[in-house]
Amino acid sequence: MEMGKSLRELLEEDEKDPMNDNDLDEAIWLDLCKRISNPEDLKHFQPPVAVFYASYLMEHEVGNGGFSQAALNIPEWFELSAEAYRTLGKSVAASIITEVYQRLPENEEIAKKFARVRFSGRIILLTIASIFMTSVPTRRKSGR
Repeated sequence: MEMGKSLRELLEEDEKDPMNDNDLDEAIWLDLCKRISNPEDLKHFQPPVAVFYASYLMEHEVGNGGFSQAALNIPEWFELSAEAYRTLGKSVAASIITEVYQRLPENEEIAKKFARVRFSGRIILLTIASIFMTSVPTRRKSGR
């Protein structure tokens, strides 16, 4: 996406000369990242933008470092992300996000303690990961 193009211009260009889906997603994502830094910013956008942004953000955080990374980096996005996944018809994913979010307050004091420690991010992530590994039940498919 060229600098200075609006999302509307990008989508209009894509309609005339379709981009690869991944390239289009990435171009939209990068543009939105310049405009959205917290859930409050979504009030300036239509609901489909909130669904796209919140689901994409959670996907990237969890895909990059698991729910422990998402809990550390974007706890304020959990509810919106769960709602976005519900809107997309992904009720299992929405339920998992909601379950993890509901467990965050149980560990808030521990998380705050480790967040104040000035160790490398990896140590903090591993600490938060260990909290979640002991508090979030694993989901197993029947027959395993």
